[in-house]
Amino acid sequence: MNPLEKLISLPSADGMPLAAVALEHLPVSASIVSAIRGEDGVVTDFCIEYSNLAASATSPDRTEAYGLALFDVIPAFREVGLFDRYVEVLDTGRAYTEEGVRLTGTYGDLEYDVRVDVVAIRLDANHILSVSHDRTEQHQASVRLVNVQEALSRREQMDRHINAVNAGLIEDLVDVQRALDRNDVGEARRHASRGAQRASEVVMGLRDVIRTGG
Repeated sequence: MNPLEKLISLPSADGMPLAAVALEHLPVSASIVSAIRGEDGVVTDFCIEYSNLAASATSPDRTEAYGLALFDVIPAFREVGLFDRYVEVLDTGRAYTEEGVRLTGTYGDLEYDVRVDVVAIRLDANHILSVSHDRTEQHQASVRLVNVQEALSRREQMDRHINAVNAGLIEDLVDVQRALDRNDVGEARRHASRGAQRASEVVMGLRDVIRTGG
């Protein structure tokens, strides 16, 4: 008995095949889409035949999307290359997988900007099982982590710069005092001017950190 025969032979749950129950309750979005073809047989779009609970979480009535073309539901479907990949799945039978696909657009009153891992598997010559895992929160957390790391790096660089400038300021003050002890006012002014320049560099550096969100 091959795996498909075994799957078919599993008992039903409340009159429903267990395979259908399993698909319905998968924790990731799963849809079955069928190819829409022109008179020449060329695929022009895909139509939603079924979507499970996870795929329909944002809609009170999932059947609203049944029969709709993916170009209408997901305007970015062609822009991000998914349409071409799905056609290849039908043509070659090879599964398609990609991580972190960004989908943006509007569907009705809903605006979305999400990152998803996508898997597309051919079921027959006209149908594809499309599975997606929402990675939006993980992506946003990763972006925040990178921003924090960059801010920390900027702060560390600034701290090193300030420490170096502070050491230079101390040297300038000592040189100013020595020049005054020698009654060399000109030399004292030169050292004081250099110290003022160092102090200005510190202030400008702090402004850069504040302006860049460090």
